[in-house]
Amino acid sequence: MAVDEAYQEAERQIEQGRQDEETDRDFLDFIEIEDDTEGFLWYLTEDEAYQEAERQISRARQDGETNLALSSLGLTEVPEAIGQLRRLQVLNLSHNKISSIPEVLGQLTGLQVLNLSDNKISSISEAIGQLTGLQVLNLSDNKISSIPEAIGQLRRLQELDLSGNQINSIPEAIGQLTGLKLLNLSYNYNKISSIPEAI
Repeated sequence: MAVDEAYQEAERQIEQGRQDEETDRDFLDFIEIEDDTEGFLWYLTEDEAYQEAERQISRARQDGETNLALSSLGLTEVPEAIGQLRRLQVLNLSHNKISSIPEVLGQLTGLQVLNLSDNKISSISEAIGQLTGLQVLNLSDNKISSIPEAIGQLRRLQELDLSGNQINSIPEAIGQLTGLKLLNLSYNYNKISSIPEAI
Protein backbone atom coordinates (compact mmCIF):
# COMPACT_ATOMS: atom_id res chain seq x y z
CA MET A 1 0.00 0.00 0.00
CA ALA A 2 1.40 3.47 -0.91
CA VAL A 3 2.22 5.91 1.89
CA ASP A 4 -0.64 8.23 0.90
CA GLU A 5 -3.13 5.35 0.83
CA ALA A 6 -1.95 4.08 4.23
CA TYR A 7 -2.31 7.56 5.69
CA GLN A 8 -5.84 7.91 4.29
CA GLU A 9 -6.80 4.49 5.65
CA ALA A 10 -5.49 5.45 9.08
CA GLU A 11 -7.49 8.66 8.98
CA ARG A 12 -10.62 6.71 7.97
CA GLN A 13 -10.23 4.28 10.88
CA ILE A 14 -9.66 7.11 13.35
CA GLU A 15 -12.78 8.90 12.10
CA GLN A 16 -14.81 5.69 12.28
CA GLY A 17 -13.64 5.11 15.84
CA ARG A 18 -14.66 8.65 16.78
CA GLN A 19 -18.12 8.14 15.30
CA ASP A 20 -18.54 4.84 17.14
CA GLU A 21 -17.52 6.51 20.41
CA GLU A 22 -20.04 9.31 19.88
CA THR A 23 -22.76 6.77 19.11
CA ASP A 24 -22.01 4.88 22.31
CA ARG A 25 -22.05 8.09 24.32
CA ASP A 26 -25.35 9.20 22.76
CA PHE A 27 -26.81 5.79 23.57
CA LEU A 28 -25.76 6.06 27.22
CA ASP A 29 -27.08 9.62 27.44
CA PHE A 30 -30.57 8.78 26.29
CA ILE A 31 -31.36 5.16 27.08
CA GLU A 32 -33.36 4.66 30.29
CA ILE A 33 -31.84 1.72 32.09
CA GLU A 34 -33.75 0.92 35.30
CA ASP A 35 -32.33 -0.64 38.42
CA ASP A 36 -33.96 -4.04 38.95
CA THR A 37 -34.64 -3.42 42.63
CA GLU A 38 -35.52 0.25 42.89
CA GLY A 39 -36.70 1.16 39.40
CA PHE A 40 -34.80 4.45 39.20
CA LEU A 41 -32.96 5.79 36.19
CA TRP A 42 -29.43 4.73 37.01
CA TYR A 43 -27.61 7.64 35.43
CA LEU A 44 -29.25 10.36 37.56
CA THR A 45 -27.55 11.37 40.79
CA GLU A 46 -29.64 12.84 43.62
CA ASP A 47 -28.75 16.38 42.51
CA GLU A 48 -29.42 15.59 38.87
CA ALA A 49 -32.82 14.11 39.74
CA TYR A 50 -33.74 17.29 41.63
CA GLN A 51 -32.58 19.46 38.74
CA GLU A 52 -34.52 17.36 36.26
CA ALA A 53 -37.65 17.75 38.39
CA GLU A 54 -37.12 21.52 38.53
CA ARG A 55 -36.71 21.60 34.75
CA GLN A 56 -39.95 19.71 34.19
CA ILE A 57 -41.79 21.89 36.70
CA SER A 58 -40.55 25.02 34.95
CA ARG A 59 -41.66 23.70 31.59
CA ALA A 60 -45.06 22.71 32.99
CA ARG A 61 -45.50 26.22 34.40
CA GLN A 62 -44.60 27.84 31.08
CA ASP A 63 -46.91 25.55 29.11
CA GLY A 64 -49.75 25.75 31.61
CA GLU A 65 -49.81 21.96 31.99
CA THR A 66 -52.48 20.28 34.11
CA ASN A 67 -50.69 16.91 34.20
CA LEU A 68 -47.15 16.37 35.53
CA ALA A 69 -45.22 13.10 35.84
CA LEU A 70 -42.06 13.08 37.98
CA SER A 71 -41.95 9.34 38.55
CA SER A 72 -38.86 7.10 38.60
CA LEU A 73 -36.36 9.93 38.94
CA GLY A 74 -34.93 8.86 42.29
CA LEU A 75 -36.17 12.02 44.00
CA THR A 76 -35.67 12.25 47.76
CA GLU A 77 -37.56 15.53 48.02
CA VAL A 78 -39.93 17.60 45.90
CA PRO A 79 -38.82 21.05 44.67
CA GLU A 80 -40.68 23.95 46.34
CA ALA A 81 -41.33 25.35 42.87
CA ILE A 82 -44.07 22.78 42.39
CA GLY A 83 -46.30 24.97 44.55
CA GLN A 84 -46.50 27.44 41.65
CA LEU A 85 -48.42 24.98 39.46
CA ARG A 86 -51.85 26.11 40.60
CA ARG A 87 -53.53 24.68 37.49
CA LEU A 88 -52.18 21.18 38.11
CA GLN A 89 -54.84 18.46 38.24
CA VAL A 90 -52.77 15.26 38.01
CA LEU A 91 -49.41 14.73 39.76
CA ASN A 92 -47.43 11.49 39.58
CA LEU A 93 -44.51 11.20 42.02
CA SER A 94 -44.45 7.40 42.20
CA HIS A 95 -41.32 5.21 42.25
CA ASN A 96 -39.04 7.70 43.96
CA LYS A 97 -37.33 7.90 47.38
CA ILE A 98 -39.50 10.57 48.97
CA SER A 99 -39.68 10.14 52.76
CA SER A 100 -42.42 12.65 53.59
CA ILE A 101 -45.27 14.45 51.86
CA PRO A 102 -44.07 18.06 51.43
CA GLU A 103 -46.20 20.86 52.87
CA VAL A 104 -45.96 22.70 49.54
CA LEU A 105 -48.33 20.19 47.93
CA GLY A 106 -51.08 21.74 50.03
CA GLN A 107 -50.92 24.74 47.68
CA LEU A 108 -52.10 22.62 44.73
CA THR A 109 -55.77 23.11 45.55
CA GLY A 110 -56.88 22.16 42.03
CA LEU A 111 -55.27 18.72 42.26
CA GLN A 112 -57.61 15.83 41.48
CA VAL A 113 -55.19 12.88 41.26
CA LEU A 114 -52.07 12.42 43.42
CA ASN A 115 -49.88 9.33 43.07
CA LEU A 116 -47.14 8.89 45.68
CA SER A 117 -46.94 5.11 45.53
CA ASP A 118 -43.64 3.22 45.86
CA ASN A 119 -41.75 5.76 47.94
CA LYS A 120 -40.40 5.78 51.51
CA ILE A 121 -43.12 7.88 53.13
CA SER A 122 -43.58 7.15 56.84
CA SER A 123 -46.25 9.71 57.69
CA ILE A 124 -49.00 11.72 56.00
CA SER A 125 -48.81 15.46 56.51
CA GLU A 126 -51.85 17.36 57.83
CA ALA A 127 -51.42 19.52 54.71
CA ILE A 128 -53.11 16.72 52.78
CA GLY A 129 -56.40 18.11 54.10
CA GLN A 130 -55.94 21.24 51.97
CA LEU A 131 -56.34 19.22 48.76
CA THR A 132 -60.12 19.41 48.92
CA GLY A 133 -60.55 18.73 45.21
CA LEU A 134 -58.68 15.42 45.35
CA GLN A 135 -60.56 12.46 43.87
CA VAL A 136 -57.81 9.82 43.73
CA LEU A 137 -55.02 9.41 46.30
CA ASN A 138 -52.51 6.58 45.90
CA LEU A 139 -50.10 6.07 48.80
CA SER A 140 -49.54 2.36 48.33
CA ASP A 141 -46.21 0.65 49.03
CA ASN A 142 -44.75 3.10 51.50
CA LYS A 143 -43.99 2.91 55.25
CA ILE A 144 -47.06 4.73 56.57
CA SER A 145 -48.16 3.68 60.05
CA SER A 146 -50.98 6.15 60.73
CA ILE A 147 -53.60 8.21 58.91
CA PRO A 148 -54.21 11.81 60.05
CA GLU A 149 -57.68 13.10 60.90
CA ALA A 150 -57.17 15.70 58.14
CA ILE A 151 -57.95 12.95 55.63
CA GLY A 152 -61.61 13.53 56.47
CA GLN A 153 -61.49 16.92 54.75
CA LEU A 154 -61.12 15.27 51.34
CA ARG A 155 -64.87 15.12 50.77
CA ARG A 156 -64.53 14.56 47.01
CA LEU A 157 -62.19 11.59 47.38
CA GLN A 158 -63.39 8.51 45.49
CA GLU A 159 -60.34 6.23 45.62
CA LEU A 160 -57.87 5.85 48.48
CA ASP A 161 -55.11 3.26 48.14
CA LEU A 162 -53.10 2.60 51.30
CA SER A 163 -52.07 -0.96 50.51
CA GLY A 164 -48.52 -2.10 51.23
CA ASN A 165 -48.01 0.02 54.35
CA GLN A 166 -47.76 -0.53 58.12
CA ILE A 167 -51.03 1.02 59.25
CA ASN A 168 -52.24 -0.01 62.71
CA SER A 169 -55.46 1.99 62.99
CA ILE A 170 -58.07 3.73 60.87
CA PRO A 171 -59.31 7.13 62.10
CA GLU A 172 -63.01 7.89 62.50
CA ALA A 173 -62.48 10.71 59.97
CA ILE A 174 -62.50 8.12 57.18
CA GLY A 175 -66.24 7.95 57.74
CA GLN A 176 -66.52 11.54 56.51
CA LEU A 177 -65.45 10.49 53.02
CA THR A 178 -69.01 9.93 51.85
CA GLY A 179 -68.02 9.82 48.18
CA LEU A 180 -65.41 7.09 48.69
CA LYS A 181 -65.88 4.16 46.30
CA LEU A 182 -62.59 2.32 46.88
CA LEU A 183 -60.54 1.94 50.06
CA ASN A 184 -57.61 -0.42 49.58
CA LEU A 185 -55.78 -1.67 52.67
CA SER A 186 -54.76 -5.04 51.26
CA TYR A 187 -51.52 -6.87 50.41
CA ASN A 188 -49.44 -5.22 53.06
CA TYR A 189 -47.99 -5.33 56.54
CA ASN A 190 -50.90 -3.41 58.00
CA LYS A 191 -51.74 -4.26 61.62
CA ILE A 192 -55.31 -3.03 61.73
CA SER A 193 -57.17 -4.53 64.66
CA SER A 194 -60.50 -2.78 64.24
CA ILE A 195 -62.52 -0.80 61.72
CA PRO A 196 -64.51 2.28 62.77
CA GLU A 197 -68.27 1.86 62.70
CA ALA A 198 -68.51 5.03 60.60
CA ILE A 199 -67.11 3.11 57.65
